[in-house]
Amino acid sequence: MEHGSVADSSASTFSIMEEDHTLANSVRFVLNQDPRVAFCGYSIPHPADNKVNIRVQTTGTTQLD
Repeated sequence: MEHGSVADSSASTFSIMEEDHTLANSVRFVLNQDPRVAFCGYSIPHPADNKVNIRVQTTGTTQLD
């Protein structure tokens, strides 16, 4: 797994190799259920590549108690 830039602590992009829509859509669905997540989406750069990019942006709030 590759991790994107860490300059902004409220947003990150993760690249996961050897995966497709099955895992990416499940991760997107679960993360979007969390009220601390402002945005979560994924893309597959090319259909021939088994690579998924998952983008997560948070609200910046801390962990729920």
